Amino acid sequence: MKFANLLAKTHATFMKLNVTVLSLLAAACILISTAAFTDRGQLRRLPNTSFQPGERLDYRVHYGIFDGGEATIETSPRVHLINDRPCYKIEVKGRTTGMVRIAYKVRDVWGSYVDTAAFVPHRFYRRIEENNYRKYETTYVDHFREEARIVDERKNEEKLMQIPKEVLDMVSGSFYMRLLDYENMKQGQTIKVSGIFEDHLYHLSIIYQGKEQIKTEFGKIKCIRLTPELPENSLFNGENAIDVYISDDQNHVPVKIRANMFVGALEIDLKEYRNLRHHSPF
Repeated sequence: MKFANLLAKTHATFMKLNVTVLSLLAAACILISTAAFTDRGQLRRLPNTSFQPGERLDYRVHYGIFDGGEATIETSPRVHLINDRPCYKIEVKGRTTGMVRIAYKVRDVWGSYVDTAAFVPHRFYRRIEENNYRKYETTYVDHFREEARIVDERKNEEKLMQIPKEVLDMVSGSFYMRLLDYENMKQGQTIKVSGIFEDHLYHLSIIYQGKEQIKTEFGKIKCIRLTPELPENSLFNGENAIDVYISDDQNHVPVKIRANMFVGALEIDLKEYRNLRHHSPF
């Protein structure tokens, strides 16, 4: 039970940090910053050739041979209208399973309505249920006024904060990673990071580590490897402790996240996929 408690705590922390890669399904807060506007009154246009409505990705969260949880990233099959703009609805769900669930019950949902043309979020939300803790929060984004209204639905409280033009949330940020052109990147190149989480802005860096083949249950897959630089902490072993692998194809699917911690390695692995935009080479 002590091991289950340890795994539960590390799993819950890892889910919070990476829920954006998993949308990741995870996960470390990968929040990407980019030029979101062509000018103050007009949203940019950013083509999406990597995913489509109706896509679903399922993941296994495990610590060695011990399963700790499951995660799902799903894009709604229909387009939603938010702020008079067509949006993808992307939702990330994570939960603990087995012995870990007995020690620490987690059922988290993170969602975002992402502009189909500009790829910026107009609304995003968190539905956090961890043991007896509950957090239901929705953030409404006005990109033209450069402000976000954060509503705590349980406490019936609101906060207003100023945001930079290029800010994204966790879910849209992780999906933006799938839209980048990695062919012209050089190994070691840094992608600057800026994002909003709760009522704070964060600035991080992601290093492009090149391409490599990794073993998966689908066979060997050629992947793009990304490493977020982490601040000093007591959980992860080093500032480059997390590796994110996305498929080196037109889909750019998050295939694996590996976190090296002081107690070992925690991994999130793709176990099933549906309705990919392009034929899968797996």
